[in-house]
Amino acid sequence: MLAPSHPAFSEDDFIYSPEASELPGERIEEYGPGGFHPVTLGMVICSPKARYRVMQKLGFGGYSTVWLVDIIGQPRCAALRISKAGFFSEGEDDVLRRIAATPSLLHVATLLDWFTIDGPNGTHKATVMEVVAPMMAAMYFLENAADSALEAHSVPTTTVSETIHPTASHSSIALNKAVVRSLVEAVAELHGSGIVHGDLHFANVGFALPTLFDGSDKERIWSRPDVTVVVPRDPEMNIFSSHFPPYIVQPWSFMSFLRVIGCAKIAPSVKIYDFGTSCCVERPHPTTGFLDQIIPPEWVIQGTTPDAVRLPDRACDIWAVGLMIFCLMTGGVYPYTAFNGSAPFITMARLSGYIPASWKQLYDWANDPKLLEELSEEKCAEEWEEYRAMLRQRCSDDADADKLIALLRRVFALDPAERPSAADILRDPWFAST
Repeated sequence: MLAPSHPAFSEDDFIYSPEASELPGERIEEYGPGGFHPVTLGMVICSPKARYRVMQKLGFGGYSTVWLVDIIGQPRCAALRISKAGFFSEGEDDVLRRIAATPSLLHVATLLDWFTIDGPNGTHKATVMEVVAPMMAAMYFLENAADSALEAHSVPTTTVSETIHPTASHSSIALNKAVVRSLVEAVAELHGSGIVHGDLHFANVGFALPTLFDGSDKERIWSRPDVTVVVPRDPEMNIFSSHFPPYIVQPWSFMSFLRVIGCAKIAPSVKIYDFGTSCCVERPHPTTGFLDQIIPPEWVIQGTTPDAVRLPDRACDIWAVGLMIFCLMTGGVYPYTAFNGSAPFITMARLSGYIPASWKQLYDWANDPKLLEELSEEKCAEEWEEYRAMLRQRCSDDADADKLIALLRRVFALDPAERPSAADILRDPWFAST
């Protein structure tokens, strides 16, 4: 007797929706042949090297789910990322081999294991790395701790400038600059090792959590999980139950965990992870899996079709770093919003203030008087004056804010060839000022 053919799942096939939760999980239709691997809490997943017991879900994306696992027989915890069946990236494989061969990398999440899992939906690639705290969640606690320490010591505002331009506390200002430096150091280290990340944003960078890596805070992760039971509307669908999990686990609350362990156990040293769109410089690979928000201008002018294939390079990473610096130094604000595979080119162009001469030779539209009028010195100055008001709050004084803006305008050069390298950024005068 032939096995029944597998139907395509849809959310309407199930009684409960994981997207209705406060912290929504992945869509149930992402399961099935070629989709996610069904995982349950307590499941033991084995590799030739170790056994991993699933404890919580850390998150999910378009191509993978990520789980907090206990390494059986060892005190430490780890993050297990399981890709969709058949989703293999030659670029990622190259990068993982290079990371494994370069144990001296300080700013890359430690790679512990990688292997494949054969399941009902196909063969899945799995990687095991150290657990990293999401940067923005950790920054919330670190900044609050810095401000609280200042209030406890009753340090008053001391200058007229600080009264007119209220800033964050001196401790918080120092913290932000230290984190930005660590972020740029991380990218410089990656690029210096011949690796392009290709998808740098806050979901792929974070801070080390030594007490999870050594296991001393393992017992604190057993909070009650939030799950959505998977119940098909049609009982006949039970014959396909091996293809989807019995429940969808909502992501574990890192915020609650950080609140329990305290900010003293967060190491504000930036770690980069998730190399699904990465490649080695000498073997570039095209990608379609980039976040809209970090699309660089050279990709915008090539076209805005969602399935456009581009080759990430170091300059793409630098544009993304500039956006993260801007966001960190404004308390979570981006200079523009991108969506549906496109970004507002005029706003991007005003960040640098001019159209590159090389573009004027290549593209007729780059010489359009209306475009050049939109990029007049006056309009660009107005744009940056608005940004300056936000950036000033996390700078030590007006001169510090001016240096930061000068750095950002270099980073936001439209022509990728004109952007500084990560190593050049570290030599910028802004980092020398206190």
